[in-house]
Amino acid sequence: MHISACVIVKNEEKNIERWYNSVKDCSDEQIVVDTGSTDGTIAILKTLPVKLYYYKWQNDFAAAKNFVIDKACGEWILFLDADEYFSENSIANLRSEIDRISYLHQEVNACLCLKINFDKENYEEISRFYDLRIFRNIEDLRYKGKIHEQLFNCDKLPQVIKNNNLVIYHTGYSGNLIKDKARRNLEILLTKSYAENEIIPVHYIAECYYVLGDLCKALEYIERYLYQKQYKVFNGESGIWRNYINIMILLHKPIEKILPLVFKAIKKFPDMADFYAFAGWLYWQKKNYIYAGRCFVKAIKKFETYNGIQETYFAADLPKVKKYLEQIDKYYYKKLKKRDRIFISACIIVKNNERDIKRWFNSVQQFSDEIIVVDTGSTDNTVNILNEKNVSVYYFQWCNNFAVAKNFALNKARGEWIVFLDADEYFSDNVNIRNKLLQSVDQSVNAVSCRMINIDMDNNKNEINRFMQIRIFRNYQGIYYQGKIHEQLRADKIRLNIIQRKDIVIYHTGYSQNIYLEKVRRNLKILQESIKKDGENKYYFRYLGDCYYALLDYKKAIRYYEKHLESKIYSLGNENDVYFNLIDSMIKEKYYYQDIFAVIKKAYRKFPNYPEFTAQCAALSFVNKHYGAAKRAFEKSLIIYKKERELSSDNFTAVLPEVYRYLSQIYLHENNRKQAFHFANKALLIDKYNYKALRIMCKCLQEIAIKDAVKCLGQYYGKNVKDRLFVCRQSFYSGAEKLFIYYNKVLFNEFGIYSENWRLWNIFMNEKNKDVTFDKLLMQVVEKVQLLVISLLLMRELPEKYHSILPESIWRCLSGYYNKMNIEESDFEAYAALLPIVVSHTNDEVLKKYITLGGKFALNKRCQIADKLCELEKWQYLNLLLPAIIKEQSGSNIEYIFKMGKCAYYNNKFNDAELFFRQALDANYNTDESSAYLTWINDRRSGKW
Repeated sequence: MHISACVIVKNEEKNIERWYNSVKDCSDEQIVVDTGSTDGTIAILKTLPVKLYYYKWQNDFAAAKNFVIDKACGEWILFLDADEYFSENSIANLRSEIDRISYLHQEVNACLCLKINFDKENYEEISRFYDLRIFRNIEDLRYKGKIHEQLFNCDKLPQVIKNNNLVIYHTGYSGNLIKDKARRNLEILLTKSYAENEIIPVHYIAECYYVLGDLCKALEYIERYLYQKQYKVFNGESGIWRNYINIMILLHKPIEKILPLVFKAIKKFPDMADFYAFAGWLYWQKKNYIYAGRCFVKAIKKFETYNGIQETYFAADLPKVKKYLEQIDKYYYKKLKKRDRIFISACIIVKNNERDIKRWFNSVQQFSDEIIVVDTGSTDNTVNILNEKNVSVYYFQWCNNFAVAKNFALNKARGEWIVFLDADEYFSDNVNIRNKLLQSVDQSVNAVSCRMINIDMDNNKNEINRFMQIRIFRNYQGIYYQGKIHEQLRADKIRLNIIQRKDIVIYHTGYSQNIYLEKVRRNLKILQESIKKDGENKYYFRYLGDCYYALLDYKKAIRYYEKHLESKIYSLGNENDVYFNLIDSMIKEKYYYQDIFAVIKKAYRKFPNYPEFTAQCAALSFVNKHYGAAKRAFEKSLIIYKKERELSSDNFTAVLPEVYRYLSQIYLHENNRKQAFHFANKALLIDKYNYKALRIMCKCLQEIAIKDAVKCLGQYYGKNVKDRLFVCRQSFYSGAEKLFIYYNKVLFNEFGIYSENWRLWNIFMNEKNKDVTFDKLLMQVVEKVQLLVISLLLMRELPEKYHSILPESIWRCLSGYYNKMNIEESDFEAYAALLPIVVSHTNDEVLKKYITLGGKFALNKRCQIADKLCELEKWQYLNLLLPAIIKEQSGSNIEYIFKMGKCAYYNNKFNDAELFFRQALDANYNTDESSAYLTWINDRRSGKW
């Protein structure tokens, strides 16, 4: 590899020999162009084995540099300035680095090296950034720009690669020289005549004025640059923003006006320390020492990991920043830790929480003195959002262990108290955490258990359940987390003394339908990997039961819940949940009622103050049509619920609307419409989208005037399309004709639409032949079911709410598709009926997965699937079934050998196709067609078509 080292010089007698010594061993020729030296530069150069040329200076650095490039013979060019030189390691490795780039990155034509600017007088670092100093010697790669010239490939920026192993030192911006260069450059820029469409480099003019101390002029030109759209600076825009903020500070602009600019710069350059340091200094001026400390700490961390191409001056600021932090640690934190003020650290671990993180931050910033965030590998916008906030972000290599990650966060916290929420958790609006802690702050108390309410954001923010959970605790060394998943707080050498505060309410959205299953699968995978490595652990049984319960695998859920109960391990604060989920799983799996009642009795004895078990007993009686017993049990559950009691976990509040709905249905069955109305009303006031309760309500309202009925429904439902359609649909299914007609008219008058059931209604009302009516209604239903199945296959999850709508065999097919249950032989008819719809209305990924599901049927049924795919000419998918079919038939069924030949042919696997068709010919099967395919194969191989 031939390398040329190039330079332009003028009066560089102090630097030129060092430049030569830096490049002589890593280049094959050294080319120097002098632009008018009057000192000893020429004399020195004549003693060195360099190629020396002379060039008449024209106030244009690009023109001079391009003159040198034209003289170079090397495949690669090193173009350092005379006051730049390579580090010793770079000199030793430069040839091998260029060889590596040439071999591995042929599309790259330029290399960025780390350049460190030093003050020659005191050898202190001024700044560092990545600069383009090595590039291929190709015709179109030339410099543009009279000063601060840039390399262009024609009119585009070159393809570059960043190299961390090549370091250049630069002394040209030492204090004595910088103003002279600025005057020279400013004169060139201001005296140049610019063509009509030529870009004026206003950012360079601004930089010159800034160096010369004319801050108002510098500000004028910086703002001109920021507001123009003609060009952007390749790797120096951070310097423009840094000067902009510095000027605002030096001109004594209000801090309130400067801080937004700093945050804008942080958003633009999130990895740079400089702007966090600016923010810290501004907060220091405002005497907001907590925020100042956070920003200074973040600045240091950013600097330690910085590897960007923008120029950073933070090295010069680092000593000052450390002094500020010392002062904060020495004076301010000591004051905070006095008893008259509790110092609170808010901690969190995150990964891809961009949807929730702003809400969490808004919740904790109101009371926290520091905010500690540990990112475990986000690939979304989470970290960028946090970088705009006053938080300290740390990075942790995820190791499938939540406790280890949380303990890492605890080690970073300096507060007296820790508030450790998840990203999908937030405090209720009216909770003042600082005041609540002051009320709890007996020295013996070291943990606070709060009321946690799980809400489903995808289902009208309905409550799922509630329980007590420790989320606030003292920052003691002996208090830490334990457990790979569902990590629990533990205490060594001290007793965990917990106080319950039900008035501190935390909402948790992590169990919302659309995101919960993803978390469950993640947790299950962690548990399974741990079991594979270390064997089954009795402490995991309960969590395995929870995972399988959420994934609707009730058989496995029952198995692990029973193992948990046999282990005698007690889940502190929520053991009742185990029984509740176990009973529900047994009901779903259609266990014998006496077996379910036995578990309910056991749960009731253990938790007599928990109304959910009485309610489960009542629901079971209702299913068995023992309505009297069901009514008594439901009413008893409500009496227990209303009593003052200490419950750590509560599943009843979430099912309360269903309890009211059951009672409403029982009273309607008894023809007691007044009580039916009473309980339907209670259900709808809690959950207006409880469709069964609304149907009962519609039946109760049939006997009153339509005006009064509409007024009654108006207390639950708004005038929006969603609510109008919902009432329309349920009034149709409840047979409330007047309400149905009224709401359809409202829909049409207000929104110009009818409900989907209006067409069915018209068919029913206008068709005299009831057999024809039934057939038309049936076609409408089939069409809706097909559309629903297609939609569910294209979704990433299978919502349980559709179970009651679909035929059971179709539901099992969909559940098998989503790996929620095993498909059975009896489901084949439904599977086969859906196959043509899936083929014609879904994408490649869904179709492959659906056909793979069909591979679980018996051989004769798989043959039917293969026949259908052949009929539909879906040759690309037959490979998923045919090879296994042929293998199981031991190659005895020549029909499928022939079909395999067609499959291979249409998938362009001509060698395989030829083999199968010859087998068909040898067996005298479909000889004409087999011969035709063999002829076509030869034609295609020879390129005839």
